[in-house]
Amino acid sequence: MPGDGERFVRNVLNFKTKFLEMMDDDFNTAGAIGVMHEMAGEINAYIEQNKLELSPKPEQVAAAAGATQTLRKLGMLLGLFRKTPVAESKSAGLADQLMELIIQLRNDVRKRKDFTTADAIRDGLAKLKITLEDRAGGTGWRKE
Repeated sequence: MPGDGERFVRNVLNFKTKFLEMMDDDFNTAGAIGVMHEMAGEINAYIEQNKLELSPKPEQVAAAAGATQTLRKLGMLLGLFRKTPVAESKSAGLADQLMELIIQLRNDVRKRKDFTTADAIRDGLAKLKITLEDRAGGTGWRKE
């Protein structure tokens, strides 16, 4: 009888195979994403069942990390889990140029400690479902 870790690894490999079968079936992305959802559930269940957040055992953490990496790689085949979201790319598109201008204006008023105007800019963009994200490397944005 296989152990819990062996069963988990086997299940992850089965999900990977099922994902690839979906992709071979006329590029069935909906089915492939469904498999990824099931795989994520399996990973989360494994982490919960083994209480890895409270008492991590190296072999169980390695299994969960490997499964997570497999999930990420499969998602990348579909263009998911990009390191730089499309909305933050430095393309020459008009929307990107306008957002850079708005972000620069907001940064200028923040430097002058005019936080009321800076908040108004952020709130106005939020009404348009645009989120500003202040980070160490600068301000980014994304459309929700």
